[in-house]
Amino acid sequence: MFASKCDIRPALSVFSPTICELVRALCSDAGHGHPYGKMFGESLFVSLAAVLVHDGRILQRRRSQDGLGDRRIRRALDFIHEHLFEEMDVGSIAEAAETSPYHLSRVFRSALGCSIWQYVSRNRVQLAIGLMKDPKLTLAQVAKLSGFESYSTFAATFKSVRSLSPAHFRTRL
Repeated sequence: MFASKCDIRPALSVFSPTICELVRALCSDAGHGHPYGKMFGESLFVSLAAVLVHDGRILQRRRSQDGLGDRRIRRALDFIHEHLFEEMDVGSIAEAAETSPYHLSRVFRSALGCSIWQYVSRNRVQLAIGLMKDPKLTLAQVAKLSGFESYSTFAATFKSVRSLSPAHFRTRL
């Protein structure tokens, strides 16, 4: 069902648990005919691309001073997508973006029209929606796999983003 570590490692010429996990999930999703919907596969692909771009495997960063704000936002987005499944805070995102938390919050909202946490929450909820289609996963497991620190945080965030509780939303799938 899933590709083994040996199958993934030679293709990428590197061993990275994050990359391997994303590739496995993407292969599984595609191999099963996208059972979680296209948005889930796209979310996995964006996360994988962000990880690969972030560490220089695909693109080399330009050294010019053009669009410093854009560069910092891209770095913040790369960090968010790379660590979407983990705990993170504005300080660590700002550090990855090489700016202050205050400045990042301000330019992030200006560029994307939402706060950093709204962006993170929306992406985690979108990931959770794809995972909820698997009847073998409990909602608590979905919450954990989506990067939420607790089920109560997941439920509150899900309801604020989708206007439905996770349990009620799942019954409609």
